[in-house]
Amino acid sequence: VPAPKDDLAQFLLVATRGHCPGRETLQRGSLKSMDFAASTWTSAPNMSAPRAHGKFAAAVGDTVYAFGGWTCNASLPHDGYLSAVEFLAPGATSWAAAPSMHWPRAQFGATVLDGRIYVAGGKTDAPVNGSAFLKQLDIYDPVQKAWELAPTPPHFARTYAAVGSLDGLVYVAGGIARVTCVGSSLPSECILSSVESYNPATKQWAIEPNMPYNVSLASAHGAAGKLFVVGGLRAGAVDPTSQSQRPVGTVQIFDAKTRVWSLGPLLP
Repeated sequence: VPAPKDDLAQFLLVATRGHCPGRETLQRGSLKSMDFAASTWTSAPNMSAPRAHGKFAAAVGDTVYAFGGWTCNASLPHDGYLSAVEFLAPGATSWAAAPSMHWPRAQFGATVLDGRIYVAGGKTDAPVNGSAFLKQLDIYDPVQKAWELAPTPPHFARTYAAVGSLDGLVYVAGGIARVTCVGSSLPSECILSSVESYNPATKQWAIEPNMPYNVSLASAHGAAGKLFVVGGLRAGAVDPTSQSQRPVGTVQIFDAKTRVWSLGPLLP
């Protein structure tokens, strides 16, 4: 997979989890920073809120943003989904607050395109039209310091989708939706192979060809005219009628020009 072309010399990773008394899900807001040139890890300033369950960090230029996620922390007003946003500027020793998203959400995907952050799908404890699964695409402009909503996508409300950008488009691939799964007659939480793209210039969505495999919790990255959807959890890897999830090392490649998917070499 081609190397990412991030502006940052370092990448901040939410690296550790702590203890929330009486709960199975544990996390705290500590981070580590890796300098790729020196191949070394160092401590980075902690976020103000612990966050888990989603791709909740993105870099715009040399500034790192953290948004949404799920938290449990006795010092915060309540446990659950967050809409709060914070950022770490170059050379800063602490995170600063930015405007909150429209909904508290976790289990979403996110990407950066032309200096703006796109947060797609996820799950919320503030249901929209009676559903905890979100279709909405939230867009943050760091220059305007404001969020806007994109038009509602045509496909499913989904969680844990792979979200990436390529050639002026934002792609939302796979994830989990409440639909009728293969081999079942009743709605359930199923892993998807469906893909859709959003064009910020025209504010329109398009339905793209399905991936060869259904995956959730994958990573998406665009480079050299292709979208790479890497790894994730796959249903039906052993039994096509089963929704049992298994981690996979597949690399699914979408050629934006021919609109055809292919498979790359498996991850080691």
